[in-house]
Formats: sequence, structure tokens, C-alpha cells
Amino acid sequence: MTDSKAPAVASTSVSQQASRAPIVNTFQSARPKAAASLLGVGVSTFWRWVKEREDFPKARKLSSSCTVFDVQELMAWRDAQAKQ
Repeated sequence: MTDSKAPAVASTSVSQQASRAPIVNTFQSARPKAAASLLGVGVSTFWRWVKEREDFPKARKLSSSCTVFDVQELMAWRDAQAKQ
């Protein structure tokens, strides 16, 4: 038996819930050691590519001691190299 004075539970569809979802930054970054691992090379090779290859994705300095690389840019660069 239900209480007729109980508040009705509002049902929301998945699409309604998704439209209320907060906007999330999809930028994924990797520190140099992790970035080198993603590309399947050693850290020294990775830094050589940063220095010598003009088409290599650019680093982003978050602070004086923290450098990161965009993972999507790294994967796109890797895929482009495989096509050459």
C-alpha cells in the first residue's frame, strides 16, 4: 500500500541526464616518460625527437618542473609516421 501523500518520483531519461552532465575537459596529457612509453621508445629517444623533428607535437610547460604532451597529438603523430 502506498501513501497517497508521498511525493512523486520524477523519472528522467538517459538523454535528459546526459544533457545535464557537466562539460569535461577531454585533454589528456602525459609526462615525458609516459609519452615515450606510449610511442614505444626510450626517454632519450623521445627527447631527441622533441628537439630534432619539426613535426613532433609540442610540449606544454605547466610549471618550471612539469612538462606534458597531449596524448591525442602524440597518437596522431605516431599514426602519421606509420603511413609514411
